[in-house]
Amino acid sequence: MILGKSIDSLKRYRERFIIFGFILVIYLLAKEQNHNLSLAQSSGVILKTVHSFTNKASTGSHPFSSLISDSRGYLFGTASAGGTQKLGTIFRLAGGKVTVLTTFQLTNGAFPTSKLVLANNGLFYGVTLGGGSESLGTIFKMAPHGKLTTLINFNGTNGAQPTGPLTKAGSRMFYGTTSRGGALGFGTIFKVTYNGNLKTVINFNSVNGAEPNGELLLSDDGDLFGTTSYGGKYNLGTIFRFTKFGRLKTLISFNGSNGSYPMSNLIQDADANLYGTTFGGGSYGLGTIFKVNSSDSLETLINFNGQNGAVPYSGLTQGLDGYFYGTTSRGGTFNRGTVFRISSTGALTTIVHFNGSNGEAPFSNLFQAANGRLYGTTYVGTETDANPNQPGKGGIYSIKIGS
Repeated sequence: MILGKSIDSLKRYRERFIIFGFILVIYLLAKEQNHNLSLAQSSGVILKTVHSFTNKASTGSHPFSSLISDSRGYLFGTASAGGTQKLGTIFRLAGGKVTVLTTFQLTNGAFPTSKLVLANNGLFYGVTLGGGSESLGTIFKMAPHGKLTTLINFNGTNGAQPTGPLTKAGSRMFYGTTSRGGALGFGTIFKVTYNGNLKTVINFNSVNGAEPNGELLLSDDGDLFGTTSYGGKYNLGTIFRFTKFGRLKTLISFNGSNGSYPMSNLIQDADANLYGTTFGGGSYGLGTIFKVNSSDSLETLINFNGQNGAVPYSGLTQGLDGYFYGTTSRGGTFNRGTVFRISSTGALTTIVHFNGSNGEAPFSNLFQAANGRLYGTTYVGTETDANPNQPGKGGIYSIKIGS
């Protein structure tokens, strides 16, 4: 019963990865451009491909999410597809070598699209977009050696198709979202214990938002901040605050001119300002970077125009140098995505232009490791033995930023 239901759903799940048909556009553009282009990046910036996911390997393919680190400095991540069952993997990167820890089998989940969370009990926790007993996604925990236990099978009523990672909150508890399902079908906010006791705390109703896709931000005062990709006054997405008292307040309804379709997380600076990105909208319709102050007033810092990047799916990461770093999934010199640095006042510098051979379509947030390097993933590109007319299966890259 599970298998039949899940196979019928595979096409729908894979369509979630083709955000507004964007990846198809990338593929077509890739065929029109020369693969033998030189690397374009800022002076003092060194980009290195750490691992390429290939057609011949079972380590996974098409990584969608960012990486995390354990206390030893090993990196961990997920591949949204590939593996022996072609349903995704969890991997460890150590010493330049990728080791598969778990291969998803459909019954235990499928298509992991978000990062893992390392809890204080030493276990990794995460979600899958599909699979599980109801084919609507799962929450799982995994031991460091790879033993996976399914904690929650989403069934529609308690949510469906989680895309954002879990957020640690207090002792032995997480908050998270599902992009669909719930009482009204527009997604949910839930809390779940380390042992898998789940409670839905918000059912989105479109008016207050719909389809939350990004990670929730836990502020110092105990409130949660997040985004929805749709819904709100103009059905172009929202920024919301969920208070520790259980109330949801819509702070911003995107209207197109100030951005649309935020897909990712928010971050907060020492002055309680929120920063984030939108996938669309702005002056050129190619996305924005925005700032929301403590009075809930939104300021657009950057309107992406293609040359400086386009359609950012990921959010921002604040580096040790105080700058914010992020990626755009398209645009730049070769129209295959960029890595950028931006100040709190909105001065943007593009530091990497992806060209296919070094990756393309970066959807993940950047992660700064203890060695100071930034690490990220690209959804396609980097494969050296691929057909030159087709993008590769994605990769992992590192960036060393000069002083």
